[in-house]
Amino acid sequence: MTDNILENQFSDKYNLLPNEVQFFLNSELSGEAILSLAEKYKLLADDVYNLVFITVNSVFDFKLLEERIKKLNLSGVSVKNFWADFLGHLWLPVAGYLEKSSDGKINIELELIKAGGKKELYTEGVNALADEIIDENIKEIEREAEDYRKNFDVQEESAYIFDILSSDIITIFNSKSLQAAAGLNRSFIYLLFNEKSFKNEALRAMMNNTKELIGDNKINVDNKQVEPTISAWLKDFIKKHGSILFDDLLLAQYLNSSENIKNLNSKEKENLGNLIRLYKNIAFFPDSFANVPPERWQIFSFDASEYLKNLDNSNKKNINNIPSESEEIKQGDPDDVLNDDNNFKPEYSHDNEELQKLKNMISSFPPASLERKAIKEEIRRLEKKLIV
Repeated sequence: MTDNILENQFSDKYNLLPNEVQFFLNSELSGEAILSLAEKYKLLADDVYNLVFITVNSVFDFKLLEERIKKLNLSGVSVKNFWADFLGHLWLPVAGYLEKSSDGKINIELELIKAGGKKELYTEGVNALADEIIDENIKEIEREAEDYRKNFDVQEESAYIFDILSSDIITIFNSKSLQAAAGLNRSFIYLLFNEKSFKNEALRAMMNNTKELIGDNKINVDNKQVEPTISAWLKDFIKKHGSILFDDLLLAQYLNSSENIKNLNSKEKENLGNLIRLYKNIAFFPDSFANVPPERWQIFSFDASEYLKNLDNSNKKNINNIPSESEEIKQGDPDDVLNDDNNFKPEYSHDNEELQKLKNMISSFPPASLERKAIKEEIRRLEKKLIV
């Protein structure tokens, strides 16, 4: 009776395991370890597989497992050795993931020591899993990159970004849509890497942005009193510090000592700092990201900690923590900046309630806002599901 309950619970308990643990249990590495244990101790492979099921279903109840192992057709010494090998070959490779996900309650290394096993005897399996995970991550990134290239419209994406840079930079700075910000940055980086003219055109759009102001008072640029436009602020910074790669210290000095800054409030000063960082990230790409892991590159800077935390807690298909297209973080839709908000019409008569709600909501946001971008992406995702 108990076994039947455990078997029925396996799927639910398995789905709660960290992605890396699920990956390992589905890999050839775990299968080879199970067959090796069965052969070494002259057991049926099904007996070892059953112990794996019980381990997951019981949420690593080590006392229960020890009792089950004692019931196998093993001698006294073999029981102890099998228990150590079972922990070392099948669970030590994922010990860190299990300990972290259980807040330390599942401690494979400690149980291995209690069983008389030595961690160093099982390093080969631990290293093999690490290599498998790296290989799988690389394959996943390559697959996503290929999908991204297939669906990426350079002309439309460029038009969307140039529109933002020429009139809506502050809108993006003030946006709270982190998912769309991640998508915008991904598009930016793709274009900077793959389109030779994109960098210069993006900088030109920024330098010509006279629509947006930072502050209410005129500023002195090259001995002339001018409106505090984005264009004017960038020219002031470049005039003072030149067109060379700069660090955060130099930026801090400018923000704290420039005469033009004194009339800005804290929010305006923050926007100015973000503007100059945006200029740096584009103008000196990729040197502006020296010593920064590629998955942390941001053209438009935003606080990604909560965003990445949400990704970690979601049911990701891939086993790494890099935001990906599989999470619906895709390129923006230039329709957002080319079409009139009020002219947006539903494209499908069989819209579900959620889809219709999003379509009604979209006109409430400015054309180049990240909120509108995120809603468009969600509409696209839902429509794709309906078509399929």
